[in-house]
Amino acid sequence: PRAVPAVAVDIVLARHTNVPLFVQIREQLRDLIQRGVLRPGMRLPPVRTLASVLKVNQITVAKTYRELVEAGLVEGRRGGGCDVCDVHQRCDACRGCRRR
Repeated sequence: PRAVPAVAVDIVLARHTNVPLFVQIREQLRDLIQRGVLRPGMRLPPVRTLASVLKVNQITVAKTYRELVEAGLVEGRRGGGCDVCDVHQRCDACRGCRRR
């Protein structure tokens, strides 16, 4: 799948709060996924691209994506991007096979 353009991902950061930027990004992406704006199979924007658009460090976006993978909302592959999972039918791959 092709990545969603970073400019199409409507994320607004409040830089003068105590809430870390990665938490703000994570929660807004989670909301977009749960509302169906980002649908299963859609690829999130590349880390570098989203970081550039949001004017944050790439590590901030990478941490956000890792947490979304751990939450089972996206499936990540090194060098292959992150695809949105079906939140109603989460697969073992999306959960990182944590049910053992």
